[in-house]
Amino acid sequence: MTHTKPLSILPPLTPPHLRLSYSAAASSPNRAIHCMASDSPLSQPLTGGDGSVSVPPPSPASSASSAIDFLSLCSRLKTTPRAGWGKRDVKNPESIADHMYRMGLMALISSDIPGVNRDKCIKMAIVHDIAEAIVGDITPSCGIPKEEKNRRESEALEQMCKLLGGGERAEEIAELWREYEANASPEAKVVKDFDKLELILQALEYEQEQGKDLEEFFESTAGKFQTDTGKAWALEIASRRRKQQHYYDIISPSSSSSRCIAHWFGLRGLATITSTEPTLANLAEKCAVAIPECSSADDDDDDDISKIRHEFELAKQRFINIPEALSSMPKMNPQGIYVNKNLRLDNIQSLIYDLAKQHMVNEFRYPESCMKFKYDPTFPIRGLYYDKQKGCLMKLDFFGSIEPEGCYFGRRKLSRKELENMYGTRHMGREQARVLVGLMDFFCFSEACLIADMVQYFVDAKLEFDASYIYNDVNRAIQHVHRSGLVHRGILADPTRYLLKNGQLLRFLRSLKDKGKKLFLMTNSPYHFVDGGMRYLMEESFGLRDSWRDLFDVVIAKANKPEFYTSEHPFRCYDEGRDTLAFTKVDSFHPEKIYYHGCLKSFLQITKWRGPEVIYFGDHLFSDLRGPSKAGWRTVAIIHELEREIQIQNEDSYRFEQAKFNIIQELLGKFHATVSNNQRSGTCQSLLDELNRERQKAREAMKQMFNRSFGATFVTDTGQESAFSYHIHQYADVYTSKPENFMFYRPEAWLHVPYDIKIMPHHVKVASSLFKS
Repeated sequence: MTHTKPLSILPPLTPPHLRLSYSAAASSPNRAIHCMASDSPLSQPLTGGDGSVSVPPPSPASSASSAIDFLSLCSRLKTTPRAGWGKRDVKNPESIADHMYRMGLMALISSDIPGVNRDKCIKMAIVHDIAEAIVGDITPSCGIPKEEKNRRESEALEQMCKLLGGGERAEEIAELWREYEANASPEAKVVKDFDKLELILQALEYEQEQGKDLEEFFESTAGKFQTDTGKAWALEIASRRRKQQHYYDIISPSSSSSRCIAHWFGLRGLATITSTEPTLANLAEKCAVAIPECSSADDDDDDDISKIRHEFELAKQRFINIPEALSSMPKMNPQGIYVNKNLRLDNIQSLIYDLAKQHMVNEFRYPESCMKFKYDPTFPIRGLYYDKQKGCLMKLDFFGSIEPEGCYFGRRKLSRKELENMYGTRHMGREQARVLVGLMDFFCFSEACLIADMVQYFVDAKLEFDASYIYNDVNRAIQHVHRSGLVHRGILADPTRYLLKNGQLLRFLRSLKDKGKKLFLMTNSPYHFVDGGMRYLMEESFGLRDSWRDLFDVVIAKANKPEFYTSEHPFRCYDEGRDTLAFTKVDSFHPEKIYYHGCLKSFLQITKWRGPEVIYFGDHLFSDLRGPSKAGWRTVAIIHELEREIQIQNEDSYRFEQAKFNIIQELLGKFHATVSNNQRSGTCQSLLDELNRERQKAREAMKQMFNRSFGATFVTDTGQESAFSYHIHQYADVYTSKPENFMFYRPEAWLHVPYDIKIMPHHVKVASSLFKS
């Protein structure tokens, strides 16, 4: 945003004569509107028979008089409640002026946006609803067509500008209002987003303060934000709402069982589930359990603790059977695209592991006994972090905290006490994070397993070691395996063991070519490996005269990503027959030639393919996606694990445990909010211990469904997003399990963010309310 001089509220010195006529607010059609100003012809209300107010022309007055008349009329903005809240029975709802004031603050504190004038945004925020001083807050539920609403507000604004005396300031207000209404400028788009943000932020606050369910306000704004700031702030509000979202979705009050549930849950009233959720509406009939009236707790027990105990007992009854409602919940598509080069993963990871292990023994002189190590595909997941200072391999959540059950020293899981002694807190601060290295790429499985095995060797041998040296040696060994061509030769020597033929990928690439798309292949591998692998994967599906090379307009090998995106290395033309590089300058690309090295800057200069015109597919977060994302390309993350994890999340057994965990987690929150540490009786402690045990069982059950050591790739044991999810969210516009999943979508299709904003679109969180009937 740029800055200009602030808005002055004073009109020119000599206002023209005017006649003010306007209709009463739509929300109060029979109410006369009073415009009061001391010693002014406007001080007496003149109400016509049609409910309008007619004001005779004033005598010549000073600019001060016009300003005060205008401001007095605007005072109605301070006292007129926003109509939408009143219709939802919100107590003491905000006024129109409250709404506009906080929007002005949003414009004031937001980050600078290139090409957007901050001062103009502030002005627009404080005038965008100014006409409501006359017409009131007209909402969609008033039944007034949008065109009629705009006409009324436009006429009201015209009269207000006349009241102000016309001139430069009045024209500025009118122009700002019209620009906002038409969404006709970058500033208007920003302020439109602030309008929606202020609405959902206020809705969140009313939900917290008054126990309201204001979901409709979040639904009405979802997917409508136009700016990066708006989307980021909306995501933050949605994240905070998710953490405190109301726990109780209660069945119809006509049910006798619901009255019993309401008694136990300490609720004053019951809400009827709407017809939009027919399965949940019938949930009481399907899976209600008749529970007799509970007797009162011991006299020493606090009433609130007694209620929590009753809730817990009721919840345990619900755990006996999975509610039928789970069967009607939507299943996520494992082949879906969410807004792999196909390999036999266990085999190729084992090959890399064995070759790197041999290099460490033969070249780095690690003990010969290390040759007995075997790759364990059940141990690592993608997205782990290694602490080069302490030697721990760990999983972090979205906010950088260590997963309590996901920290290993060698192959031994650390207890919570050990974790506390080693790190003091689960949250990794900035200083601690400097010694962490992320294992995010396609080949990280073998690297993580080899690191853990080497640490375990030194621990078992009771030998001192430097954790950073182990990482450096393992990393150097794996880099050697790739750069020396060992792994490439191993794969090509037995392709049936390591590669999967993929006709679907071929059809996808061909469909893109048929649509006139330009395709390029960029890889860090040498050309002989790319050619051999592509021939095996695809060529038997081509005609006799065709080749996989015909699919691509540009082929770049040994690109040296991620340095490719920041360096200024020149492209070199590769001679396949001689296995040499030419020194001639490359200033154009030809489909029949192969290119080595190069850099992004030269690539863009030669191709003229700019920003969002390019969609880049990659499976390495940092080498493949971070650079293109910063260059403005659209990015697609290929994450083969996604398909299996979605299949698990679709299973009722997982959703049941997740809902069970959510219920217990909320009961624990209620418990800690009710009882302080120094006031716990024996009964309280017994309840706390039982809740913690049940929560741990649910966590462990969810974890074991994915990976016995670290759980799921995308989520933690508690169902929160992982640090790996954070990086996907940051660098990938779209993510899916394999490129050919795009064949399920039309080439011209738009991929939209889901209306219910969440961090990872494929992640379904099971509401604990499924168990509340």
